[in-house]
Amino acid sequence: PRNFAVDATGADHVRLTWENPAEPSGGKHTPVLEGYKLYRDDQPLNTGADPEELSYTDKGLAVGAYRYYARAVYSDPAQISAASAEVTAMIQEGPVTYNLNIDSEGPGITHPREGNYLFNDGAEVTLQAEPGSNARFVRWEKDGEETSGGLSKMITMNNDLNVTAFFAPEQYEIVLESQPENLGEQSGEGVYDHGSLAAIETSLPDNLDFLNWRKGNAVVSVMPAFEYPVRSADTLVAHFYVPLYRVLVDVDPLIGGWISGDGEYYRGEEARLEAVPGSDYLFSHWEADGEVVHESPDYVFTVEGPVSLTAVFKEKPLALEIRVVPHEGGQTFPKDGVSRHEVGDVVEVMASPAHGYRMSHWDINGKHVYNVFAQIIMRGDMVATAVFDSPVSTEDAASDRIRIFPNPARYSLTVSWPSGIRVENIRLKGIDGRIVNERKMQSGGDGGEVELSVADLSPGVYIIHLTGPDDPVFRKVLVY
Repeated sequence: PRNFAVDATGADHVRLTWENPAEPSGGKHTPVLEGYKLYRDDQPLNTGADPEELSYTDKGLAVGAYRYYARAVYSDPAQISAASAEVTAMIQEGPVTYNLNIDSEGPGITHPREGNYLFNDGAEVTLQAEPGSNARFVRWEKDGEETSGGLSKMITMNNDLNVTAFFAPEQYEIVLESQPENLGEQSGEGVYDHGSLAAIETSLPDNLDFLNWRKGNAVVSVMPAFEYPVRSADTLVAHFYVPLYRVLVDVDPLIGGWISGDGEYYRGEEARLEAVPGSDYLFSHWEADGEVVHESPDYVFTVEGPVSLTAVFKEKPLALEIRVVPHEGGQTFPKDGVSRHEVGDVVEVMASPAHGYRMSHWDINGKHVYNVFAQIIMRGDMVATAVFDSPVSTEDAASDRIRIFPNPARYSLTVSWPSGIRVENIRLKGIDGRIVNERKMQSGGDGGEVELSVADLSPGVYIIHLTGPDDPVFRKVLVY
């Protein structure tokens, strides 16, 4: 920089000015001027990133002499120029002055550095706290009392002051665990200053061998008790050798149900087993070596060695057999076959005739129910037979020309029937017999088409039930 000079001085500041350096001559490439770097008493003072900024005011100065110089900063390629001419500025002592004593405690320094300074009345001084490595700034104290301010603090000199910056080592948390979990008692967990020693120790559970302390995969000690130098927040894990045992579980009978919780456990670990019976079974008990060891489906115990158990299920006491006569006449829900139930269970059944057949009745242990739906209360073994009429004549089979579409349906479905079939009422029912939609025909219903909304229905199987002077018609539809 050219013509570097002191432009003005005040009670607590110095204004510096300069001119851009001459452009380098010769050479194939001219570097780009990026700004200027200023120095006070050989210490960096300010770096300006604007090459057009040709002045700087150094503020908050104590009474005394100061030396300044500047260097130009370039890029492409990065370089810094030689120093400018050095200049000296003097802050003169005014009629009223005050002493500022700056001190620090702990691992850190201040700017201005610790010492005693003389300032003119009204000087505005910026104090900077700089923590050392692995240290933190704690607080400022002014004349022995805590005062506000972060790393940077502004004070106005209108009386003598003593200011102290307090620093302390960084603090880190040490967390202790064990592997396997919850073994032994670990002590020494807590918050520590950087560089301090944490007294770490674990008790030794009975009949278990201590292996080592680890931080991640790194072994930090092979002794149960040791001193750990704290340099960061760490989790230390006490590792023990614990035998691993398998808990094996069989199911009797195989179709009786299923279990969860079997597998490998450490010695002393709590095993939690659960037995869930199938639809036709009830849980009976847990067995070991042919003897009953537990009677609840939830079995919790402490593993001390290999375990072999059997979850025993028993059939529900009552049987419900559903039959279809003739077999090709239709289908039932639930499907025909045998299922098991407990006393008092309520089973709802539904019959759906095949094309060309019509529902006659349910025969439930000799009692007839003239409906596609029936409700069976289990008080003993039951046989429920869905009886369908023999195939109807071609003339009667006009009902086969009834169309229901789309099927499956999502938002709506259409029921269409030809001339010659009279429909007075259309009901859409759930498989439990509950009516979920109904449409009454006003004009006799001899041939027609009706749209029913199913948008608000839960997905599942439903029955369309058409009634009128002719025989009732039932059709199954699926809503998705």
